[in-house]
Amino acid sequence: INKTSTAGKGIFVLFDYKRNTDFFSYNQLLEFAHKIDPENIEIVKSIADESQMAGNKNKSLDYFLKYIELLEKNGILDDNLKLSFLKIAILYSDLKRNVQSVGYYEKYLEKESDPKKRGLIELELAGFYEDKLGNFEKSGKHYSNWLEYAAGIDIASLLYNESLELKNEKFSAYYGLSK
Repeated sequence: INKTSTAGKGIFVLFDYKRNTDFFSYNQLLEFAHKIDPENIEIVKSIADESQMAGNKNKSLDYFLKYIELLEKNGILDDNLKLSFLKIAILYSDLKRNVQSVGYYEKYLEKESDPKKRGLIELELAGFYEDKLGNFEKSGKHYSNWLEYAAGIDIASLLYNESLELKNEKFSAYYGLSK
């Protein structure tokens, strides 16, 4: 520890200095707080986030699942729930548990209201069904949904590289539908 630094001095020692330099100690503090109050939503989310940053995917997944359980139990159905669905889907995917992952991608898609984000997830989900699960029926459904979204995009308003990317994605979608 650098004794000459002023970082970490004062009342923010645990929440600033330790968090940025010693994940293990901060994580231990969070777990201790969790033992004291296992129903505290913010502590559970903090443990999930810290575990994910530390690369402990299984632990992070467990705490994100617990976090969702607590949100639903308390009737909190906000953007945090939606983003947690996406994080869980990504963690399951990283752990090569694709069947479980796709369910959370679908839950995220149900909650997402932004058409641009929905379009991106539709395209990703279509490729996921096609490449990872071999479910061409569902990939076709998501490709069709994405093509409906893409039909509303004005190509003239896009930059050159964006228009090429859109054309490439349309080609991939039509190719995926042909399977």
